[in-house]
Amino acid sequence: MLKKHTKKALLIGMGIVTAYKFTSGDGIFNTPRFYFQHKALRKYLSSSHPGAAAGSILKTSGGWSCIIRENNNSFLISITRADDGNYIFHESKL
Repeated sequence: MLKKHTKKALLIGMGIVTAYKFTSGDGIFNTPRFYFQHKALRKYLSSSHPGAAAGSILKTSGGWSCIIRENNNSFLISITRADDGNYIFHESKL
């Protein structure tokens, strides 16, 4: 049987790990962390690559990036934000 202090330490540890994953955008926390980028990416993919699947978005020095899978092919999308607030997409083959 776990003592009261051990349970408290485990709960605090789990809370710290969850907070870290949320702030870094890992796993299920990727969409809330990069909500506006996911929204813009979905709009771009629906018009340019319907049926394509997007992976997790990662923060880069110049913006964000994401790997896209479409018809057994993969490519990298780099996302930057213009001064007017619009997102600019650049595709690179892998």
